[in-house]
Amino acid sequence: MKSSIALLISSVLIPAHAANLNDAQAVQSKTNQASAVSQKRIDASAEKALTLEAEIEQLQ
Repeated sequence: MKSSIALLISSVLIPAHAANLNDAQAVQSKTNQASAVSQKRIDASAEKALTLEAEIEQLQ
């Protein structure tokens, strides 16, 4: 979200050439893809933690 706001502000304040805009959109796309991969890892880790917590509770 911060990168989206920064892109919006910079595009309003500085007239962008098509190449610069395309570059910015490519960076944003790559950032979004990396964020999605990271979130999947976080979700998997959280799921594993819940599974382990349930196993510990069963052992007690």
